Amino acid sequence: MTEWVKKTAKVKSAFLGIEDHGILSMNLDFDFGSGGQGTGHYNLQNANGGPLIKAILETFAVDEWKQIPGHVVNVLYDTDDYDARVKGFEQLPFDGGRRLIFSEFLEAHK
Repeated sequence: MTEWVKKTAKVKSAFLGIEDHGILSMNLDFDFGSGGQGTGHYNLQNANGGPLIKAILETFAVDEWKQIPGHVVNVLYDTDDYDARVKGFEQLPFDGGRRLIFSEFLEAHK
């Protein structure tokens, strides 16, 4: 079981649309106060696209994508390295503690 490195951040923006390569994708940008980082764009033009969008909405406990910015969450990493990639996120315990790990979700929904 992975022990996650957690960094608390506010969702600055949530992109859902067609990015500059013509691919339907999503990205979440997090503000840590002293800097920021995004999830990187996830390709939604596959069988996992709809289920991934739904899982993100459920993890944030919202009904619409536009309700995501402003939420404060723990951003999850598998290392504390400076260049670590975002692996997922979880709500704070008092908001329900729901967690989404992107690689686990995508593996389970192949």
